[in-house]
Amino acid sequence: MQNWVDIINFAIGIAGCTVSLMGVMLALRLQYLERIARHFFVAFFLVVFAYIASMTITHCSLLLLGPEYNALSKAAVFLESLFSSLLMPMLTVYLLKVCGQSLRCRLVAVVLALLCVYVVILIITQFTSAIYEIT
Repeated sequence: MQNWVDIINFAIGIAGCTVSLMGVMLALRLQYLERIARHFFVAFFLVVFAYIASMTITHCSLLLLGPEYNALSKAAVFLESLFSSLLMPMLTVYLLKVCGQSLRCRLVAVVLALLCVYVVILIITQFTSAIYEIT
């Protein structure tokens, strides 16, 4: 039996998936958006959808399924962490592009370097228990 916090968490995940899909449909339907804005918002809302879907899968696999679904839990936590980290670099690149700045600046290099370090650490944690362990 699940408590009310778990039920609310699951409901918020489903609502988030719905809102992100509505954002994708809205970005595709708006005629007055420039091409770069349309591509950004479609990609952004798809990443948000993938993040929330992986978060919901993580919640379900850790809470409702047994230990035989350990691989699913690890994969879902990995994807949740990966998708959540993609949102800020996407926003940084979009804002620089819209402002007319070059993407060959130090800010983009630092953001991409930090993202690469994060992804490497994230991959390492899948094979060790240095940061977290799913049991």
